[in-house]
Amino acid sequence: PLGFIDFVRQGFSHPKKKLINNLTTLFPKERLAQIFNLLGIDLAIRPGKVPSTQWLLLFNELKIRRK
Repeated sequence: PLGFIDFVRQGFSHPKKKLINNLTTLFPKERLAQIFNLLGIDLAIRPGKVPSTQWLLLFNELKIRRK
């Protein structure tokens, strides 16, 4: 099972790339875009610009909707 630390680590795997692209190794891009929009996260945001509270919300939403 995917843990929060591993999720954040993957998000920062390429810090200068867009977060959504870094996370496509874990989730389909379409699904990521849906959750980003749901949470009001800019699709072009870089990992370092995401507030820590948003990381947790994003992780929880993706885990809940994974099933």
